[in-house]
Amino acid sequence: MIKNDYGRLGCPYYQERLENGVYVYFIPRHSKLKSATVYINKGTLLSAPVVNSMKIPQGASYYLANSILSKEIIHDFSKKGVMSKVDVDYSYTAFSLTTFAENSLFSCLEKLMERISTPCVSEEEVNAFRESDQKRMEEEANDPILLSQKRVLDDLYFVSPLAHPVYPNEEEAKNLHASTLRKFQELYYVPQRVVLFISVDDDPRETIKLVKKLRFPKPLTILEEPNKKEEDYTKVKEEYVVIDSEDNSSYLSYGIKFACRHNIFDAYGEAMFFMYENLTKILFEKNHDFISGIADLKSDLVSCRFLQGGEDATILLTFRTDTPEEIVHFMSNYLTKVSKYAKSKLYDQLKEEYYAQAMKTLSSPHLVVDAFARAYPNHISYTSLVAHTMRLSSSVFKHFLEDIRQFRRSACYCKKPEVDHV
Repeated sequence: MIKNDYGRLGCPYYQERLENGVYVYFIPRHSKLKSATVYINKGTLLSAPVVNSMKIPQGASYYLANSILSKEIIHDFSKKGVMSKVDVDYSYTAFSLTTFAENSLFSCLEKLMERISTPCVSEEEVNAFRESDQKRMEEEANDPILLSQKRVLDDLYFVSPLAHPVYPNEEEAKNLHASTLRKFQELYYVPQRVVLFISVDDDPRETIKLVKKLRFPKPLTILEEPNKKEEDYTKVKEEYVVIDSEDNSSYLSYGIKFACRHNIFDAYGEAMFFMYENLTKILFEKNHDFISGIADLKSDLVSCRFLQGGEDATILLTFRTDTPEEIVHFMSNYLTKVSKYAKSKLYDQLKEEYYAQAMKTLSSPHLVVDAFARAYPNHISYTSLVAHTMRLSSSVFKHFLEDIRQFRRSACYCKKPEVDHV
């Protein structure tokens, strides 16, 4: 295995590419906790809705992952002292295992890799997950925050897959069957898309021996038919809309549509990823000028999300408010002068907080494997990401904020019912 210390944080890791094309990252830690993450380089983005002449339904990644790691499998693992979970993002799917038990990690990892490598999902497992997922779909259908966020994403984008949520709606879920998911698994759960992140207190040479005994998927060449339409980054469908809600509170969601990823990369290179690490905190979550300005309008910031997928990225803010037009006006003025509010003192303070959190993450096996997995879609190691973020100057960051001023925006106000006064 090749030893790396990118970032020179004193947290080295080892990397090896197996003969079948699977990459293995071993991150040794002196801890009784043992963790492993199986990363699949396929999330919910349907940049190619047709693959090998098969139409891919929305939500296939989400349903497949939760059928592979079914409630029954989770229960079986827990009896061995292993906690398991699956995260499905726009860009990837990650299955994670964590345990204090001495010999359970690799026995459960072996079972998980068998299910990942061999399409075995049954219609009963899919139906069971669909039934358990029904509550989420019902809640989402009436949640004013999610309704406003979905509408904003839909209004921001014309053809971008980012407009589609990670989770399918009830109608989309009806089109997801075991036969479709098994085919999807054959297409995308292939060696060149599989990465293993393992963190245990062991010799890397012994760990790789155990890894090589695991079952892996068979390679398959696929022919994707990508969407031929291109996103228009110069406009949005609607800048402001109002929809009705049955909830007792009103919410405004506000989206900022970033320029195309390759354009930002051409301008800033990998610094783009380093700027993203603290972007929402500096601009909104930890910015006193922003927080006090929202408070003056008797409103609260209830959600702040940075979404990435494919060529697109967006910041999605949600406020609890009864003064939506004032919030939209405030946001317009704030973003016009955003570089003024992102003070160098705050920038340096947040970098120090970021570094402290990174050190905590790097010291814990279950946190570090997840962190490496989250950084992987951008082809950068987590240690390198942290080191470069700490070295990023405020002048480069402020230059990017000038670009943000030009990004298009959209807002949706989910309005509570009118109260009749007698």
